[in-house]
Amino acid sequence: MIRSLRRRFLLIAMFSLALTLFVIGGSINLGNYIRLTDRADAIITTLYENDWNFPLVRNHPNVSGRFQLTRETEFETRYCIIHLDENEEPSDVNSEHIASLSESDISALTDAILSSGKDNGYWGYYRYHLYPSDGSSESDSGTLVIVDCFSQLQSFYILLRLTFFIIFGCLAVVLLLLLCLSDYVIKPFADNIKKQRRFITDVSHELKTPLGIISANIGVMEMIRGMDEWTESTRKQVERLNRMIAELIELSRAEESMCPESLSDFSVSALVKETSDSFQTAVDAQGKKLSLSIEPELSMRGQRDQILRLCSILLDNAVKYCLPDGTITVSLYQKKRLLCLEVQNPCENLEPDQVPRLFDRFYRTDKSRSSRTGGYGLGLSIAAAVVNTHKGKITGMGIPKGITLIVGGGYHGKSTLLNALELGVYNHIPGDGREYVITDATAVKLRSEDGRFIKDVDISMFINDLPNKKDTRCFSTLDASGSTSQAAGIVESMEAGSHLFLLDEDTSATNFMVRDAFMQQVIQREKEPITPFLERAEDLYKKAGISTILVAGSSGAFFHIADTIIQMDNYVPKDITASVKKLCSQYPLPAVSVTDFQLPHSHRIMSRPAESSKRLIHNSRGNHSDSGAAKPERLKTRISGTDGFSLGRQEIDLRYTEQLIDAEQTAALGLLLKYAVEHLADGRRTLPEIVQFLWKNLSLHGLSFFTENQKISCGYATPRIQEIYACLNRYRGL
Repeated sequence: MIRSLRRRFLLIAMFSLALTLFVIGGSINLGNYIRLTDRADAIITTLYENDWNFPLVRNHPNVSGRFQLTRETEFETRYCIIHLDENEEPSDVNSEHIASLSESDISALTDAILSSGKDNGYWGYYRYHLYPSDGSSESDSGTLVIVDCFSQLQSFYILLRLTFFIIFGCLAVVLLLLLCLSDYVIKPFADNIKKQRRFITDVSHELKTPLGIISANIGVMEMIRGMDEWTESTRKQVERLNRMIAELIELSRAEESMCPESLSDFSVSALVKETSDSFQTAVDAQGKKLSLSIEPELSMRGQRDQILRLCSILLDNAVKYCLPDGTITVSLYQKKRLLCLEVQNPCENLEPDQVPRLFDRFYRTDKSRSSRTGGYGLGLSIAAAVVNTHKGKITGMGIPKGITLIVGGGYHGKSTLLNALELGVYNHIPGDGREYVITDATAVKLRSEDGRFIKDVDISMFINDLPNKKDTRCFSTLDASGSTSQAAGIVESMEAGSHLFLLDEDTSATNFMVRDAFMQQVIQREKEPITPFLERAEDLYKKAGISTILVAGSSGAFFHIADTIIQMDNYVPKDITASVKKLCSQYPLPAVSVTDFQLPHSHRIMSRPAESSKRLIHNSRGNHSDSGAAKPERLKTRISGTDGFSLGRQEIDLRYTEQLIDAEQTAALGLLLKYAVEHLADGRRTLPEIVQFLWKNLSLHGLSFFTENQKISCGYATPRIQEIYACLNRYRGL
């Protein structure tokens, strides 16, 4: 770190000085060049205005700095005047004031100047100006005046070379001075860093003694009184502090510069393979998978123990935070002269504005969860220190708002990237080694769902003028088609507050997504009730603020409306927007007329099922409860993993709600829907009102609010508001 700081100081100082000197030297020489050019032009103009002679000067010269004629100017100036005939050949040459040019030289110089097509300028070290004929003679086509500027240009080039010599000399001297004095300049910073490291090490060692005594005392207390929750909690906190102290010491060591004695040549391929194999047991025990893609015989020179620690940190956190049934992928390959190590796993993530602080020590995005995960915000700090010490770097790609297209050949990672994005809506704790994929928390993965239930959804934005005259502004069906289900999913997600749609061409209804030019010619516009998503995507972003990320593998129509185009090449994303946009101009889309974009309106009112409906009264908790002596039969729920659950006799199919990642979330959805049916569905409240009531109390009081003053058992996890909407939208009992 000290060397890096010293090197950065030298680079900044030398760059600043070089820029200053070059600006000053360039300005001086540019001014000198302009001055000598103006002098030559002034002499030529004087000759032209005085009938090709110098006037008699009677005044005395001054030293104002500007060009001024003197009595000596005529004798100091070397020039010739060439009158041209109608064929632009020299007819009358006055060369008595220049000895360096012979008649043949003058003829060749005249031809060269005339062939250039310019009226004035430099030809070698001669300044010239071509004056057209005044029309007094038909045999006269103009006059060429040539002034010899050899002496002036020679002085200019001498000054120019001298300037560069002085600049480079000054830079060399200053560089030597900085090399000698830089240690003194950065010494306070270096001392501060050393003191910080020493403080961390000293405090860590000092804390180990009282922690050891506390641990021993806990052991004695457990021997005397037995183990209880207080001693167990204290022991866990002691262990937690010991782990944090060890990581702080390791971080301090990782940030130290590498000594030549600690460097060695070793096989990175064998090291990564060995480290991965050591985690295989832990992966199998948790029901996860480990996939390796390691190029053989890759080696490097560095600190083997540090690289081993880097691999262990990444793999440990990947295994720990990988989603259930997920696959951890470890890749090692060579790209030009660089070694690239990638550890990927499906997991939660962090908000976009928190990315710059990923490698900050002890940084937390969710304070309430830090204790449960057991992390301290040091894992990535240690990994980053190891990478920086070995002159490596960590890079990523940000996807801006708008319409983004993910393309690429088959099996190159398009769907893998989309899957990472759809799982990136969950919170991320920096420092725990999770995959660097961050997604807007409101993002919704959409697809067609043949046969799903739809009630009172305004899908007129996409589907209108059905042959059966069914009203698509308040559309209901027990058995939706692929296109109507996807249209309803989009509208319902808009109602749920989503700002990002994630779609895969493979799981979308083809006729809903796009209609090519040939199909539009075969089936006329007025005969097609579907307005494809292609024609609405831009309006969704520009007028509703909803972005789209789409995986496309067959249709090129989306290229024309895409703001960003990402190509997946062997699981590596590349931005190809600029090159594709050039191709789009060669393949324009046919002009189409699209109906005006209008935001959908919600018409949905939730009512209790007829068999359980009763008069509701308002109670003190702000919800509704049953009145009367005879109470309805309590609804029972049965969870089927992440595929859905049953409520009473009704099945709620959540198989295509792909951002549900845990059966505990499904259990919570069952609890929320049961409460909504029993207490909130009164035939007056709209579905958004009910969802907002559920979400507000879930945020304020937790899931225990919906158990009616009963203790809540384990096995529940809070879902997103988007999944709550999806659950209620698929309940057929209302």
